[in-house]
Amino acid sequence: MTVEGFPERKMDVVANVREGRAALQYSGVDGIYTSEGKLFLVQSKWKAVNDRPTPPAEAQVPLEMVSVVVEEFYETAGERPTSIDWQHV
Repeated sequence: MTVEGFPERKMDVVANVREGRAALQYSGVDGIYTSEGKLFLVQSKWKAVNDRPTPPAEAQVPLEMVSVVVEEFYETAGERPTSIDWQHV
């Protein structure tokens, strides 16, 4: 997803609803980042929807955080959200 007027800022989300996990990837002028989660040590099973690599286990965050992060992404015109921790890719 992107914010109109800021095509260089992008947010991707993958989720495993059954397990209550998600992983996010942010791409912007300052680089590419994945969400940094500390709750899940076992890799979730993601269904690939494109050719992107599977997020690592340490990128998994609780599913309920996705709406918070996406809302912040749009409210800040595509800035990297501060509501979760990120790791540089």
